[in-house]
This record gives sequence, structure tokens and C-alpha cells, in this order.
Amino acid sequence: MKDILLQKIDRVMEKSADRLLHLPPSKNGKYFEAEDGVFELSHIYSTNQAFITGMVLRAYAETKDEKYLKWCEKFYDEYHEKVSNQKYDTSQNTGMLYSLYAVGMYKLNNDEKYKRTALLAADEVARRFVPKNGYLKAWGRGDSHFPSYVDSWSEDNPFYSENKGLMVIETMMNLPLLFWAYKVSKHPFYLWIALSHIDATKKYLIRRDNTTAHGYRFNEWTGEVYCEDNYFGYSKGSYWAKGAAMGIYGFAIAGRYSGGMIPVAVSLLDRFIDSCDGKMPVWDFTAPDKTVDTTAAAIVLCAVREIKRYTENEKINCFEKTIEKGLSEYVDKNMDIDGILKEQNGRHEYDLTGDYFLTEAYLGGDFSVW
Repeated sequence: MKDILLQKIDRVMEKSADRLLHLPPSKNGKYFEAEDGVFELSHIYSTNQAFITGMVLRAYAETKDEKYLKWCEKFYDEYHEKVSNQKYDTSQNTGMLYSLYAVGMYKLNNDEKYKRTALLAADEVARRFVPKNGYLKAWGRGDSHFPSYVDSWSEDNPFYSENKGLMVIETMMNLPLLFWAYKVSKHPFYLWIALSHIDATKKYLIRRDNTTAHGYRFNEWTGEVYCEDNYFGYSKGSYWAKGAAMGIYGFAIAGRYSGGMIPVAVSLLDRFIDSCDGKMPVWDFTAPDKTVDTTAAAIVLCAVREIKRYTENEKINCFEKTIEKGLSEYVDKNMDIDGILKEQNGRHEYDLTGDYFLTEAYLGGDFSVW
């Protein structure tokens, strides 16, 4: 497994050269053949650039080969520019983007410039805080304006047009940057915002049966509470596996800073395991089509390993083995293909999201960007 992952990472690095691109999901696993949806780091809305650097940093942690650090160093100026002079052109995903780049680089080479840049990024994540209901607003620019470069399609895209008053479950994976910022700065501002968003997540996105909603809506000016919402799952009220996996992992990571989060993570994982019924997760547990989602599987595998630092039982151990075996069957060993994991997102596609979390599960030992 490790050799395959390292060879795939080398391939993506070589084909990327000096450009860190957003590479959209691909049906055939050849990420660089895509014509639509490929854009430069300057747009920095996507997590896919982060997943590339995250894989490269884990390759360095595994091998100690300096080529990996040197490749990542090329992009420092762009990352710093984004959170200094273009800070309003950031999104909620800034948390993952900078955890998987600046925080990782700082941990690996102890260069203060990466620490300073990561703290600037944490400020931009915190800027998205909505005090009325205590959550971090999803999607869109930091200033909620439409960027000058959007076209007519983008104006109708929910990412821009429907982000006001919206919180989503995947924001849990952006909170580690705030926790890290609190750890290195000792400023309670970051911790307070992260814990407030967690409280809102427990209140609005975790249902009584420990399933998770994708999103929830509010009036961000008055604080009026509206209703559950959905963009990536099957429907409102459904149980989207990838979002649930991010929620479980987010709570598990939060357990490093607040022990009260681990019981929440365990409860969410218990429900997720029951929903899998001894098999790999499907893309949405309540959808009529039971298409396997290896993205959700890779994320929840990382969550399981984090949770096992605190507690484990036969049910969790058995589930871990099931997921490990299942994922191994979906790894593409063809070195002419860029992608690693097949059957992601319930759409029969390759995606850097699952590729990264599979890499995190198997490369780099104890190294963590979270």
C-alpha cells in the first residue's frame, strides 16, 4: 500500500510541476485531463489543493526525502498573499487549506513564516463567525460579496448565492486550524469560536438518533432559526455518509483539546457503524441507491484511528478491519492513472479527497497536521 501511495504522489507532483491546481473529480482517474473546473491556487476556494500538499507532506513524514518539502516550498508566496492582501477572497475551507499546508510545513521545518501565515489564515476562519447563533458561516467569500470574476453560472451556484445564514457539517474539519492557533498563540479567542461552533453543531446538525444533517439555516442578522438544509446528501432529512464521517473525525480531533468531545465522536461513530451493517459505507444511508462511497470510508478510517487513542471495543476494532479490507479492494494500482481510490462520492469517480484521507491513514506515522 505505502509504495503505491508514494508512487501516485510522485506522479501528481511531477505533472503539477510549479502549479498547484484545483483538480476536480474524474471518472477515469486522470485528473489533469479535465477541461472544466481546473483553476489556479489564486481562487483558493477548493480543498483539493490542500489535499495535494497534504499528501506530499505525509510522503515527507514517511520518507524524510527533502524533495517533498522543496516542492511545497514553491507555493509559500501564494498562500501568504491569499491571507494577507486577498483575505476576503477566502472561504470556510481556509481551515483545511492552511492546516494541510502552512501548519504542516511549520511542524516539519519549524520555519516561523509558516506559523505566521497559518495564524493569519486562522483569523480569516474566525472572521466567518456569526455571533447570533454561534456558528461559522459556510461557503462564499470572506466578505460575502460576489467576486468580480464570477460568470452567470457562478451567480446561480449555491456556493455564492445561498451561503448567507448557512452552517454545514463539513466545517468540523476546518476547526483544527483554530485549535492549533489557540495552542501556539494561547489566545482564547480561537478556542472560544471553535467551541461555540461545536456547540451549534451538536444543537442543529446532530439529530437525536445520532445521524447528522448536512446543513442548517438561520437569519444571520436576527438570529431567527429556520430549518435543516441539504446540498450534498440525498435530500433534507437524509444521512449523508461523507458529511457524517467528517463530523465524526472533527469531533475526534476536538477531543485533543476538550475531552468532552470524545463521547460525542464515539456516539456518532456507533451510529455510523450500525448504518454500514458490516459493509462499506454507501454515499447516503437513506438514499434508495446503495452506491459505495470510498471517500466516506477513508475519512471514517482516520476517525476510527483517532478515537482509538482514547477508547476502543470489539465493535470499533471489527469495523476498522472491515474498512481497511474494503478500501484495499478499491485502490487503483495502475501507475498510468493519477487517482488512487475508485468509487468515491457515490458517483463512480476518483477524487483527491479520498486519496488524501487514505494517504493520511497509511503514511507518515504519528505526524499530524491537525
